[in-house]
Amino acid sequence: MPAIGLQQVTPMDTPPKQEGPPILHVFERALRDVSMPIERVREIYQLQREIEFDLAEQEYIRVRAQMERDLDPVARDASNPQTKSRYATLPQVIQAVRPIYSKRGIVIDFDTAPSPQGDTWIRVLAFLSHEAGYKKTYHIDMPADGKGAQGRDVMTRTHATGSAVSYGRRYLLLMIFNLAVGGEDDDGNDASSKNGNGAKLSPAQLEELRGYLQISSDPERAEANLCKSKLRIPSLDDAYTNRFDDIKKIVIAWETEMKKVRS
Repeated sequence: MPAIGLQQVTPMDTPPKQEGPPILHVFERALRDVSMPIERVREIYQLQREIEFDLAEQEYIRVRAQMERDLDPVARDASNPQTKSRYATLPQVIQAVRPIYSKRGIVIDFDTAPSPQGDTWIRVLAFLSHEAGYKKTYHIDMPADGKGAQGRDVMTRTHATGSAVSYGRRYLLLMIFNLAVGGEDDDGNDASSKNGNGAKLSPAQLEELRGYLQISSDPERAEANLCKSKLRIPSLDDAYTNRFDDIKKIVIAWETEMKKVRS
């Protein structure tokens, strides 16, 4: 019986699957036209980049909307003996947010740069990137002079720089992902948070308020007493920005009374 010959069939070439909006493929084909003037090529390339950025931004917004449903307030895991208050450390913030943003293709890189505030400040930079192509840069300027609340040197410049970078990274992560810090607060602060005024006092506001307390021989004790009796918060670090004016009036009134007692 003669052997049955098998005919070898050459598969037809299948065009590669194209991804993305059709307009981008039109741009790609146009850019391969060697007869096109260079200025026209640049215009098409720029338009292509703008459309790609808009698409990447739309994808990032979609991902961020998903993240907002998964992010919970960060628990306070450390105590500040000077202000007698609790706060969330940088490792605590990273542990809370990194697994959630990483699985959605987001990467955060940090760097530092000189601050326009001067040599005793440092600018901490955060570079956010999403796998779709979206990128954004954030920054915060932090004091790195090594001085405490009373203006005395409490750490070396090296230590102060490291502390400023750590604080800057923590604040940036909280800001970028709109993270709340959980913990016990008074009714006034809870109301502030519910009304959308959940930002805590800035370093500049805290420095201004604590400056009025320097008339006391023990400013930290004066702050603790004021916060407990007048403000109903553990410390000034736990106050919200929408209460700044009221707190300032109370602190100034206290300072005025202390000056009268001493005179």
